[in-house]
Amino acid sequence: VATLDRTKADAVFGPVLGTYPAGSPGWLVRGRFFDRQVGAEGRRLLWKETRTGNTLVRGEWFTAKGFRYASDYGRSGGEDTQLFARMGLEGAAFHASARAIVHEAVPLERMGLRFLWKSSWLKTISYHRTLEAHPRGSRPLVVVSTLRILRALLLSLVALPLLLVGRRERLYGALLKWASAGAGIEYWLLPSRASGYVVYGPK
Repeated sequence: VATLDRTKADAVFGPVLGTYPAGSPGWLVRGRFFDRQVGAEGRRLLWKETRTGNTLVRGEWFTAKGFRYASDYGRSGGEDTQLFARMGLEGAAFHASARAIVHEAVPLERMGLRFLWKSSWLKTISYHRTLEAHPRGSRPLVVVSTLRILRALLLSLVALPLLLVGRRERLYGALLKWASAGAGIEYWLLPSRASGYVVYGPK
């Protein structure tokens, strides 16, 4: 609330830090894959950096202005960022509240590379879907995909030597960048198939 008042923001976002039960895989704990950081206190955030979970929004956006989640994002997630993207187009300001920390317990069913891979893939699909409808700051998907591939390749090269000392989390982090690159390419080449991840099908 103090950050909201000081910055005159329309929404503020605090960090979410994952907590893990005893016996959790060491690479998962060290990699902090479930942490969501916001940066320095009061920092202005782009809509691309937003999400729900430790978020405070001025109620007028839902009462007087009638903003709601898009229900057709329900299968993949991403409806929160899509909402904030639309708010941003209407002039909403987003800021970080770095001291308002929330700790979130990570359930056992999410503690694996398979879940992280699928999550990264779906987040990329829903992100591109939002970006496609956003008239500001978009770049050709072929450029974005190329940059993702180059970043994933660089991270992989850096991570491989660390395997010798048992630091698997860096390699797994690089693999998740490959997932993001692959999802972007699928969205570019097979948009009809990619839309199946985010649109509710017939019952």
